[in-house]
Amino acid sequence: MSKVIWRNQYYDKDYGYTVEFVDIKTGEYEEYRYYLFYKVGNKSFHSPLEALKINQYDLEIINIDNLNTFGEDVSKLISAQFCDKVISMISNQTLKGFKVV
Repeated sequence: MSKVIWRNQYYDKDYGYTVEFVDIKTGEYEEYRYYLFYKVGNKSFHSPLEALKINQYDLEIINIDNLNTFGEDVSKLISAQFCDKVISMISNQTLKGFKVV
């Protein structure tokens, strides 16, 4: 089984037409990417996670085909570093008044 992982095109001036091309994943190996998903109110967030760190979390791993995201203007977002600090404080129980669910 093969899968298109990149699609692009360019205009070839010598021949006078658009050349379209794709990169295809041949299925020789499986590639997995991991993300932590958070939901706060009616908003959800995700953060990439290194494969070696997945055992640090006692969470179910859910397979998804594609990760489609829609978001706010980046100027309205808080930094990943801030999120990491808050998560660390919750995990270490140094942030009072919040409950991990």
